[in-house]
Amino acid sequence: MAVAYKAALLLSVLALCQANMFLHNPRGSNNRNCGSQGANRINGRRLFNSGGNNARGGYSCPRAFPFPCYKHVFDATARGDCNQHNQPGDKNMIDHKGEFILDNVVRPAGSSVTELPTNTGTMYYYENSVLPIQWTALHGSGQNENLLSNIVLQYACDDTLTDSCGDEPTGNGFPFGKVSDKECFLRDGYPVNNDNGNSLNGQATSTIPENAEDQDDNRYGRHETLEYYRQCQFRSRNRGLWTADRGLGNTATHTRQNNGARYGLECPEERDYYPYWHWTPWKDIVNIVSEKECNTPLINCPRCRITKKESQNKKEKHRCVGCPNCRSFGGQPVTPQACSEEGGSWVADRSHNIDKPDCIRADFETIENSLSNSVTGENPVYNWTIPKLPSGVDSMRCVLRARYNITPGDYGEQALDGTANSENKVFDDSNEEATYLNLDAGSEGNIPLAINVNSNAWGKVYQDRSYVFEIRKRPITLTGTPNSVIHNLNVRGKRGNIVQTFPAVEYDFVPSHLTCVTGESVHVQWTGSDYNPNRNGNNGEGGPVDPVNMGNTLRTDRSNLVQMAGPGDNHPLPTLERSFIDQEYTRFDVERFFDKEATELMSFLGQDPATCTQIEELRQLFPNDQDARERYYSNCGKLNTRTPYFDGGVHRCSKIGIFHFMSTRNNNFSNRDVKTFIEVKRNFRALIIALSCVLVAGMAFGAYVYRRKKQGKPVSFRPKILPSAFANPLRKKKKAEAVAMTAIYNYEAKEANELSFEKGDTVVVTGYPSEDWWMGTSKGNEGVFPRTYVA
Repeated sequence: MAVAYKAALLLSVLALCQANMFLHNPRGSNNRNCGSQGANRINGRRLFNSGGNNARGGYSCPRAFPFPCYKHVFDATARGDCNQHNQPGDKNMIDHKGEFILDNVVRPAGSSVTELPTNTGTMYYYENSVLPIQWTALHGSGQNENLLSNIVLQYACDDTLTDSCGDEPTGNGFPFGKVSDKECFLRDGYPVNNDNGNSLNGQATSTIPENAEDQDDNRYGRHETLEYYRQCQFRSRNRGLWTADRGLGNTATHTRQNNGARYGLECPEERDYYPYWHWTPWKDIVNIVSEKECNTPLINCPRCRITKKESQNKKEKHRCVGCPNCRSFGGQPVTPQACSEEGGSWVADRSHNIDKPDCIRADFETIENSLSNSVTGENPVYNWTIPKLPSGVDSMRCVLRARYNITPGDYGEQALDGTANSENKVFDDSNEEATYLNLDAGSEGNIPLAINVNSNAWGKVYQDRSYVFEIRKRPITLTGTPNSVIHNLNVRGKRGNIVQTFPAVEYDFVPSHLTCVTGESVHVQWTGSDYNPNRNGNNGEGGPVDPVNMGNTLRTDRSNLVQMAGPGDNHPLPTLERSFIDQEYTRFDVERFFDKEATELMSFLGQDPATCTQIEELRQLFPNDQDARERYYSNCGKLNTRTPYFDGGVHRCSKIGIFHFMSTRNNNFSNRDVKTFIEVKRNFRALIIALSCVLVAGMAFGAYVYRRKKQGKPVSFRPKILPSAFANPLRKKKKAEAVAMTAIYNYEAKEANELSFEKGDTVVVTGYPSEDWWMGTSKGNEGVFPRTYVA
């Protein structure tokens, strides 16, 4: 019997082989990782099913090489010993965050090399900060009328991606979290030495085995949990979904797009259909749809109504437990009726209990077959406000998922609708004759035309995921208030020219135009990789070199942020205490966005001058080889002593104006522009609020004056003596310690509770009812008086 789910939308649709989805900010992996040093990724099934994304896409892992063996430039023996670190070793050398456990680092016997492993920082975003999510969808999207499309952005964190390392749940309990004292976490997978071909590093680019024993091996990447994948295997396939002309297996691991193959620990049915009808670890951010009726209001947009109604952000999901076959492949029923018939119980799994997702019509239009160029020349972007952390949690590790879905308009929602039965074949192209169409059946001798149709490509989903990042509590001391806006300023791209990096992109800042208002803040932060394909010369400046393959093998990303005088410049301003020789200083007399300390940090990345080799010394080392000088590990001018990761901290938008910036290492006129500007505007909202407060106070004052005059009473704001029950306990002590002072002006009481005195009289202060009015005695009388009248 076919199972129908009207709430289930098939995540979409037609797609040519190269209709790919790639994340650029935050960096998307496309299943790459450390070790994917060639033009193509090594393993397209490492973590997730990308839907056939181009193997050249994606960005390598955001990490430095484990050991800085490139320092041994002139000592091949020491370099070889250094590169042998952690051979042999085991999975306990590194933790789930990718940080080395120093006690477990192995050195070759007899080696004098003492280098410690390099730990690379992880990108993090403060809660309630704004992160620009930027992507490429290569076959058109948004308001493009030649197709229907939608982009679904989701995230998942430690709270739904942590388990007991594959231990099975007991009873009918919630199966997707911890069920024992063991803990295995979300992770990217990490190499443990420099040798890419070493067997200890193969796990970093391999698919994690489907067993409990390897779940705690942090060299393997792991997004979903093993029990989550098992539940997908146990669950019967939803037979109400459109299957084109494909014959499928019986479990939820079999869909029209993926007939049983395993990609990491992802559940294929959950990946291909949205919103999903069972529990998922993924939390919805936004569904960006293309339908015109989804502009406004929401009630006119069926897709958005379903998104908000069925999202697990707010809605609990259900599953069948306790039946004899509930933990056998394909034996777990997917409806209450079937569950009851099989002797099981239909139980609820909790919602994520967060806000409903956003659902909007795309405000962009990208063109099919045009590398996702939009009509404005910009890549699509969605500004995500990072969610607030649960109470008592200071940080959480997360990953972002982007799903891209397209369909032709010929059949529209029929190809998307999950209610169709298993006999539904929108276009049966399995019969070759069906692809030849007679355009004029009434004419004799008419020749039919053949069309290119592959209905197996309809209902197809493309996907990319970020590397793991952290969400952290926001620093109130830096940002002022819990709700003040923090803008994230990052770097996208990888080493190489436009052809070499495609379908990724060259270096650039994200956003390329950042607008903030006074009182808001900017968090400057970026990452890169030491594992890029080899790119030299104008295709990628600077070092350090690959520590295993020295020579001209250059793979590293490094960036900085240096202010310019204007957008057309390709020279930076001097730092605050420097000026350029033979240049007019007025050219550099420009307002700075950062203070002196921050300017130095953004420019030089905190490199230690003691570790830097000066240009004169570099010329002595390599007198006839500029490339060797630029790639030398201690050339700080090329930023070579830093790791790919840099955290510039949070900085207030305080000076009104437009501030232009560049990267000195990567900006290369006629090759690539690596520039951005920050525009700071006056905070008119704060000004309006202040004026509103003044207006309200003025109205209240007017009402008070009117009321007092109508009652025939004097208008006064002098404080009355506070009852002792409400007196400040700190001021009781002051009252007991009477202080004799001298009146410096005459004061005549205006009300009964005030104290009169003349200039020169002794006034004994006995209390402090307010900051402006004190209590005292003089000449046997007691009352309050203005504190500025005594000294």
